[in-house]
Amino acid sequence: MTVVTIDTGDYLIWKYAYDAKGLPQREDCYGKGLELLGRIAYKYEFAEN
Repeated sequence: MTVVTIDTGDYLIWKYAYDAKGLPQREDCYGKGLELLGRIAYKYEFAEN
């Protein structure tokens, strides 16, 4: 996903990674120069029934 700031023309690029179950593993945010600005990582724990 690309998010554009209309006033300045700056933008952010969001890239997503998913596991085999289709659950999000990671979201990476990059700036105009493709520098990594931030990362969100997910960790799941499943209860045994």
